Amino acid sequence: MKKKGWVSWWKEQGANQKERVVILFCVGIFLFMANGIFGKTDSSAENTEEETVTVMAQTGQEQALEERLEAVFSQVAGAGRVEVMVYFQTDGELVVAEEESSQTRGEDMEKTTQTVLMETGSGRQEPLVVQQKAPQVEGVLIVAQGGSDARVQQALIAGAQALLGVPAHKIAVFPMETAQ
Repeated sequence: MKKKGWVSWWKEQGANQKERVVILFCVGIFLFMANGIFGKTDSSAENTEEETVTVMAQTGQEQALEERLEAVFSQVAGAGRVEVMVYFQTDGELVVAEEESSQTRGEDMEKTTQTVLMETGSGRQEPLVVQQKAPQVEGVLIVAQGGSDARVQQALIAGAQALLGVPAHKIAVFPMETAQ
């Protein structure tokens, strides 16, 4: 008995050209997805862990900011107990160092930009951070025991504007519900 190759077997199956293309396309998609699922490395797990730590640090900074604002605003005459919530539009931004080079080929000039990498103590390379921009505040919510008094509201709004650089229309002051 003669061995048949997979190509001759495929032709014997009687599949027309369209069916063959669809089957090959599906096999290609499967292989691509399988590589994405099974081809993950430990570095992706490390990156996820670093991102989690970064998010936790940012959340900690945001919470610390809210607590400081509460402490300061509670000192405003007539404000009483105060709770503050700050909503950030962005998580901040890191500006990394970049190296620009240009090559001239005939009359064409090609510019390329490459991120400058720095080696860490653990032997990994990370982008060199030149500047870290603070998160952008989108809105502020202040709930105060004396929040029903117009003078207290105005003082709290002015304080939030001065400290956070947020326009007055993005700051809301509400009276705190009293326990009965």
